[in-house]
Formats: sequence, structure tokens, C-alpha cells
Amino acid sequence: MWKQVRFGDDRSIVGILEEPTETVKDAPLFITLAGLGQAMSEKNYLFSNFRKRMALVEAQVIQFDYMGHGDSLGELGDASIDSMLKDTLKVLVSVIERRISNSNIYIVGNGLGAAVALMASYHCQQEWGVPSIPILISPPLSLPHSSKVFPPGVLDELKTKGKLDSQILVPGFDYYTLSDFDSKQVKYLSRLGAHLLYIHGQSISYKMIQEIDQLNLYKLIDKCENVHVVVGQKDLELLCYLENCNNCSVSVLRNVTYYHEHPSGMDQLITTIEFISGNWGAKT
Repeated sequence: MWKQVRFGDDRSIVGILEEPTETVKDAPLFITLAGLGQAMSEKNYLFSNFRKRMALVEAQVIQFDYMGHGDSLGELGDASIDSMLKDTLKVLVSVIERRISNSNIYIVGNGLGAAVALMASYHCQQEWGVPSIPILISPPLSLPHSSKVFPPGVLDELKTKGKLDSQILVPGFDYYTLSDFDSKQVKYLSRLGAHLLYIHGQSISYKMIQEIDQLNLYKLIDKCENVHVVVGQKDLELLCYLENCNNCSVSVLRNVTYYHEHPSGMDQLITTIEFISGNWGAKT
């Protein structure tokens, strides 16, 4: 059974909590983290569909909107990786205090949410001593520096103003064939789990772009435990980068670059997450 919940001292973070109808021993807890500019449901309702699937096997699932995303307070232009991580840790504190068992905590993130999931899991493991397992969907391991993606004049304006409408950063109007968009910029945003139709009309901050430039997920993967990465079979660039990662398990989604390109991609992804969790649902 699900219910809407609020997190944080000021209750400004809006989420959904899926709880078992009865206490189930060793029921896992899943926390899902969407990509840049995405609401908690994620593209094509990935995480909502995942939550409904796990409800059938009496698992706990938390979805929530970062500040500046979805139903939570604030605007995207005020969000940063730092604020997204702080929001995630606030949710984790609340959930850990009230979880119904001492079973595994899985932090599942897509795009930029995968980076936040890795950071949050590392914090749980190292700072709190709470075991957690990060599941990273198409993490942004191979991002170019922003200076290679956006014109110097636009970056200068972004730095001066602090934030800009994403339509200025990534101009274009053809959301169906992307014919008038810069392919480098589309690829950059896709790596972050952002989608042009949803992100246009919102601002992106200079701090956000700076923090993305400073991401070093390889180093963090080496420090973290039980890291799982899920990547599309056609995402040859990311697969190549993952060949140099020795501290993670890799699962491949057949015939797609990103899960949302085909319904089978989402089905494969949800099944993969279930498998990583030890097919817990099949045991109940």
C-alpha cells in the first residue's frame, strides 16, 4: 500500500512510500533517484512501475522529488548535485529510522541520479556504518567538460547570472526528431538522464554545471562496496569506460542504449534490479 509522505524538518521534500500490507521478514528497502530535471516517476514512469512491481512482493520502496524537482519546493535553477545529495540523505535518515527490518538498502539511480546514488551509498557505508547497495543505471562516467559542449559566451553568461533558462543553454524546438538541436548537447543531457521536453522552460545553475564538470565517479566506485551498473548494449562508449572499472558488477540491457528507447528495455531493467536484489520477491 502506498501513501504520500514528506521528508525534511520543513517537510519540503515530497515523496511516495510503498509499505508491505504486513511485516515481512527481511523485506528489502529500495530508494529510487531520478535523473536531472526529472520527477520521481522518471522517464516513461520507470520508478513508478518498479514500485508497483515490488509492491506485489511486499517490498518497501521510496520515491521522492529532489528540491527543485517535481512536487517538492523550489526551482530546478536552485538545485545542484550537492543539494540533491543532501535531500537524499535527509530521506535516508528518515527511512532508516523507520524501516521494518535490517535487510538490504538498495539505492537505485538513473543518469545524474546514479551519481547521487553512489555518493549516498558511500556516505551510508563510510559515515553511518549502514550497509547499502548502489544500483547505477547509465551513470555519467564519460561526460565531456562543459567547455566542449556549450559556447564560451553562453558559459560566461551562465557564470555571471548564476543560472540560465535551459533553452538558452540548449536551443532547439524539434523535440521529436531533434533536427535543430546540437547533437553534442543532446548527448550530454541524455547522459545526465535529462530530457529536453521536460527540462526546457526550467533553469540550470552555474553551480550544477561546475559540479558535473568535477564528477569523478571512477574514484568513488573504487571506494564503494557492492556497486552494480546497468548499461544498454548499444551504449558502446559507456561499456568501453566500464572495462576499466574493476570494483563493480555490470548488467547489460539488450538492443538499447537507454532503457526508455523501447518497452522491452524497461522490462529488462526492472527484472535486472530484481535479480540484483537476489530475486527476493521470488522467495516470498
